[in-house]
Amino acid sequence: MINAFGNYIGFGQPQIYPLFNVSGSVDVYNVGNDTVFSFYNDSGSAAQPQGTGSIKFSRNYRVEYLVVAGGGSGGIEQGGGGGGGVQSGSFTAIANQPYDIRVGFGGQFNQTSGIDFGFTGSVSYITGSTLPFSIVSFAGGGGAGSMAVNRDTASAPAGNGGSGGGGGGTITIRAGGTGSQGSNGGSGSLTTDVPGPQGPGNTTSYWVGGGGGGATSVGTSGSTFVVGLYTYARPGNGGSGSFSYIGSTTGSYYAGGGGGDEVNNLNYSTFDYTLYPTGSGGIGGGGNAYSDGQQRTGGGGGAAGSNYRTGGISPTFYGNGGSGIVILRVNLDNPLPA
Repeated sequence: MINAFGNYIGFGQPQIYPLFNVSGSVDVYNVGNDTVFSFYNDSGSAAQPQGTGSIKFSRNYRVEYLVVAGGGSGGIEQGGGGGGGVQSGSFTAIANQPYDIRVGFGGQFNQTSGIDFGFTGSVSYITGSTLPFSIVSFAGGGGAGSMAVNRDTASAPAGNGGSGGGGGGTITIRAGGTGSQGSNGGSGSLTTDVPGPQGPGNTTSYWVGGGGGGATSVGTSGSTFVVGLYTYARPGNGGSGSFSYIGSTTGSYYAGGGGGDEVNNLNYSTFDYTLYPTGSGGIGGGGNAYSDGQQRTGGGGGAAGSNYRTGGISPTFYGNGGSGIVILRVNLDNPLPA
């Protein structure tokens, strides 16, 4: 029998001994007959001890796992961040052998002057000497930036990763980043000299970002659409994440992509930017434009908005990536043969 402290109480025997030893940033709880170990990293950086841990069992067990890396951050006014890579499956944990856990943090919004692209997150993994290979999920790619300080300069490219960051478009249209364990980001677009909404005879140009890729679907590409006489921008949405029941009876989505944004050359003094649509984050923690990806999901951050969007009136809105998560699930009442 298992007591509340993770100890096995032998029937007809006086001894009590622990079935596991766990350390680090971890929540331990029961789902049905199974015990779940949910390792997390809420630090937003590589600061210790957040995001590191270890676990050791006193018996051999079949262990289910879900490993989600940190999502990428969005770029300024363009691409959304890609969702973190996702790995799932099972392995045999050998008695008294330690397994090390690392949970990746999300990419942080780039506040360096003149650099507008998003940052990748960091990897999550499980390692151990008895594993045939380390289980590693790659971080989500950062979104492309607009190089808003100088619109005559080509935008910074989207990042590659577990899922790719969304692309952008200025002089050069940037494709979305490539996903190695998920999906690609949506491409950016560039539309020039089209009828704008400021009145007859006025034209505008749009630089439109794509959505970040999610674990199971690509981010949509940036585009434009026409209503009546005028053309408007439609930033890309983040791709959908991956669904898993490992951590609960109802299940959750992980590693959605972040939503994109756009910029144009309309007159800031007479045009209300808030009337324009912005990209939505993908299910699985992806952030909408100007919003962070959700912590403990590996969701990509939404594209960041700058004071260029509101004519210098408003502050910058960030789009950090969400941190990853590593979940283990095991039935402690059902050990494997020694």
